Amino acid sequence: MTLLERTAADLDGVPAVPAPARAVAARVAPWLAVGGSLALWTLSLPGVQPRAMTSLGLVSVLPATAFVALALLGVSFCVTVWRRPASSALLASHVVALVFMLYALPALVEPTARFAVTWRHAGVLQAILDGSYRDGGSNPYFEWPGFFVLAGFAAKAAGIGSVIGAANWAPLVFDLLYLGPLLLILRTLTIDPRLVWLAVWVFYLGNWVGQDYFSPQAFAYLLYLIVLAILVTWMRPAGWPGSRVRPPVRAALIGIVLFIFAAMVVSHQLTPFALLSSTAVLVIARRCGARGLPAAMTVILLIWLAYMTAGFLGGHSSEIVGGIGHLDTTVGTNVGGRLRGDAGHLFVARARIGLTLCLWAVAFLAALWLRRRGHREPAPLLLFLAPFGLALVQPYGGEILLRVFLFALPFTAFFIASVMRRAPLPVAVAVTLLLTAGFLVTRYGNERMDWFTPGEVRAVDRLDALAPAGSTLVAWSNSLPWEARHYTAHRYRSIVASKAWARIGALPSGSPRQIAAVAEYMRAQKGGAFLVLTRSQAAEVDITGYGPPGSLADVDVGLRRSPAFRRLYANRDASVYGLAPQAGRTP
Repeated sequence: MTLLERTAADLDGVPAVPAPARAVAARVAPWLAVGGSLALWTLSLPGVQPRAMTSLGLVSVLPATAFVALALLGVSFCVTVWRRPASSALLASHVVALVFMLYALPALVEPTARFAVTWRHAGVLQAILDGSYRDGGSNPYFEWPGFFVLAGFAAKAAGIGSVIGAANWAPLVFDLLYLGPLLLILRTLTIDPRLVWLAVWVFYLGNWVGQDYFSPQAFAYLLYLIVLAILVTWMRPAGWPGSRVRPPVRAALIGIVLFIFAAMVVSHQLTPFALLSSTAVLVIARRCGARGLPAAMTVILLIWLAYMTAGFLGGHSSEIVGGIGHLDTTVGTNVGGRLRGDAGHLFVARARIGLTLCLWAVAFLAALWLRRRGHREPAPLLLFLAPFGLALVQPYGGEILLRVFLFALPFTAFFIASVMRRAPLPVAVAVTLLLTAGFLVTRYGNERMDWFTPGEVRAVDRLDALAPAGSTLVAWSNSLPWEARHYTAHRYRSIVASKAWARIGALPSGSPRQIAAVAEYMRAQKGGAFLVLTRSQAAEVDITGYGPPGSLADVDVGLRRSPAFRRLYANRDASVYGLAPQAGRTP
């Protein structure tokens, strides 16, 4: 008997059969609510002004009507779930509308692709397509190129010259693709379809980590969900529902799983380990009948690591193995390192930590509560806990807890939905509204520095045109739309990430001494150096505390006044500088 099967009939607390006159209204009203919320949302967005954002992000510039639209959709969904009978098509329409409203928001209000790393990924893809990449074992993108090769083939087949124009729509596309395997996974955990859709609803309201942009992680996560769906749906041991799969079909499914895992291994460094751990706990707990899968996955993973990424792993061994077992370092890097900056940024960072811990705590307590009520199936709890082992390995650049949250999210959402389904309707509505507000703050709280203007893009284009091949391109901080055009032709450096930052950052902003230190840093770079300052970098410096508010504007003024620099290009949002020839030296 599957989890919650015995009590599914007890979950309906609302009277079932309205009067005939009210029956039509009951059927039509939710559809009108979906359409009305979408229309109101769409009409609300043309007035959004990204330039007016504070350090709270997009939530600070959304009009009141946008919040009304989200609230209308959330209330309608909860009423639909709590009503009997509930139409799957109607519930699906609510979920798809929610995904569009939440995940397509940046694409609808921002003129260019967001995230500096999105632009970098476009450059990596182009370098792989045109063969200009240098595989010296120092760049992980070229050691795990699977996603970029596949995306490149897709772009060529579609006749697209650059993926940047469509990159802002990647979260919407990926999250809609996640829906299919999510439904398969959740339908093995309960026979109540409304609980399934409620868990999906919580999943999308809780997915604030933003790893669904144009990236190998987003692609690998889709493969992760697909494999888990296959394992929990068709790979159950003998005697379980769904275990009577004919041997040829079972063998084919195992082959598909291994093929998908291989595609994951060549695309992303971390996700294969998450899937391997989840598969292993299912086999150990006897909830997966394909007992040889973990061993086969391990062989595939080790072959790739040993023969295709040996150069990279050898050059970064201390970084990779140095964090094993040091949970205090991982927590400090993932949590403590983010708690800095201005008041708005600190609020967003604390909201992210609080929301994550709250969802984990509620999910774990819900799992224990369900077990006390007689639901002994361990698979959901095991799959919820399995990703936490990754945190014992290494900090993963300060993001391992974010990835743990992402890998555990389907089962976090299931346990939270199980509790919500037993709560009164007003409680479910309140939780939905709180999660919606939390999503907007936690996911888009850094948007002031994550979005880019056309002026910033033009400045980077001009920088690319000015800099000869082999030059070093320098930015003050990391948030700007570069690396998309000539990824392998230049070296890219950030002052705040350099060893010189301790000295440069300690000097008064824009002072002659600081500008002289910047010039010294740039003269030490290979191939000649160019410096670019942008609006997004200024926002990053202000928000994250790399300097006092407005400090990058002071630097810009200091650079213009300094005889050591020449201003080569400028617009409202950006400036490009080159070093002036030194006296006694041939320019």
